[in-house]
Amino acid sequence: MPALKMPELKMPELNLSEMKMPELPGDFELPSFDFDDIVAAAKDGMYIAVGSSVLAFQRAQVARRDIQRRISEATPELTGAGFADAAADARRSRIDNLREQAGRLGEIPAVRAIDGQMLAAEERVDDVLDTVESKLPTPAQFMVSTMRETVKDSNAQVRSFIGLGA
Repeated sequence: MPALKMPELKMPELNLSEMKMPELPGDFELPSFDFDDIVAAAKDGMYIAVGSSVLAFQRAQVARRDIQRRISEATPELTGAGFADAAADARRSRIDNLREQAGRLGEIPAVRAIDGQMLAAEERVDDVLDTVESKLPTPAQFMVSTMRETVKDSNAQVRSFIGLGA
């Protein structure tokens, strides 16, 4: 097999020290950034994300308590050794009815509008959190990432429950 010889490429030399740069106007200043302001804005974004998650969780808790109250009011207290078939069927029917009512909340235009606004706000907060999270130490990144996943899962469950999809 014949030996292959690679061609030699001669690159021209470039001396940047001899290059002349155009003069900048005398009043030209580079913009300055205050890192404290950037950190404060990121913290505000984090507080907004956590606060909206807490509010969503509280809303879900209030809805759960309301459904529990309705179920307990709609069904009589059962006493004795076991559950009567009629009472159990009545409870199942009432629970199915309440689930159906909750599932129709997504059909209300105002609920859909609020949901759209919340999704847009969530995207903006996610953008800020992506930036902040990338600058955190690894353990803090894991904590923020886990918190974000939990909030997203909770939001998806609530949206699915009221008929807005996943």
